[in-house]
Amino acid sequence: MKKNVFLALAMSIMMLGAAIPVSAESYSRSINDIGFSVYTNITSTNANAGTVSGSRNLEASVSATYYYVNVNTMKTGTIKKSASGTQVATLTIYAPTNCRSVKITATHTAESGNESWTGTTSEIR
Repeated sequence: MKKNVFLALAMSIMMLGAAIPVSAESYSRSINDIGFSVYTNITSTNANAGTVSGSRNLEASVSATYYYVNVNTMKTGTIKKSASGTQVATLTIYAPTNCRSVKITATHTAESGNESWTGTTSEIR
């Protein structure tokens, strides 16, 4: 009985660990007295990135490159995706079948009035 409980607990922890971001980078900035945050994070099968503000006076954008590896063939590949919007720009990229995440790199831009800011975030799995 104890062995079965331990095995079930160990399997649950392993499955949960695969769904939780292994690493994340985020930081906050401001332009034109408007605060915003940028972030990236990555799990074993997907990654996301965003530029987010609480103000509708900010134009946000994010452009990301996601790197993955096929676990059967060990061939690598990339997926590029971008998003933009007023106040919020977020994106999620999923690994193809039989593939796992390697890295995400994102370029974030925020604009308000005549001020703008551009920066990057990057995470490795």
